Amino acid sequence: TEPTPSERMRLQAGEEAVPPVAAADSGREAVPSDEGAPESVPTAVTGSADSVIAEGTPAATPESVPLPPEQPMETAPEPVTVVVENPAEATISAPLPEQPQEVEPTIQPPDSSWQLYMIAPGDFLIKIAKHEYGDWQMWRKIYHWNREEIGDNPNLIFPYHTLDLLKPREEVKNCVPEFEPYTVRTGDNLWNIAGKLFHDERAWIVLFWDNEELLDRTEGVLKPGMVLQVRQNCIPLPE
Repeated sequence: TEPTPSERMRLQAGEEAVPPVAAADSGREAVPSDEGAPESVPTAVTGSADSVIAEGTPAATPESVPLPPEQPMETAPEPVTVVVENPAEATISAPLPEQPQEVEPTIQPPDSSWQLYMIAPGDFLIKIAKHEYGDWQMWRKIYHWNREEIGDNPNLIFPYHTLDLLKPREEVKNCVPEFEPYTVRTGDNLWNIAGKLFHDERAWIVLFWDNEELLDRTEGVLKPGMVLQVRQNCIPLPE
């Protein structure tokens, strides 16, 4: 038979002509026959968009699925514990410096002088700056002047230690201590003597400084009958 125009176009393009399929006797529309079709041709598709499996296709075994490479597990940083020695004597008030800096020499004005300040129980640099200069921001100056004595932590200062404060000469008021003798008894030590006389055992350091020459001769050993000098003023005792 003579090919149709569409068949002629396919033949010119190098394609084979597709024979027409006869309709069934029932008068229904003709459908392609399954005879001769390969059994592996998928007839339906099931699954999700991420994993599509065609019916008639053998499923992959677990061994054929490549596993992703193991990634190293990130470990959380260990917590940092900050230990403060003598927390009862440390008052947090001034911000810590980011890192230690070299102490620059202080230029002293010609009309100024140094005043010795003994730290009272409960003192901190901001409180001292407000009391002595009327300006709490002067704590930085006080810390700068006494960096060698205080160390790297401006919040850690100890009662009965001393600080140097730079003031106008006419405002300097250095206290001159007055002393009374105390005879050492059996069982005495600087700690319990300070508790009896100053009502604060932490003031033992004042007894040591006031009797340093005597204690050096005895290598720091108190003996019954020794006479110590005990100041009666110039010490900020607790109220």
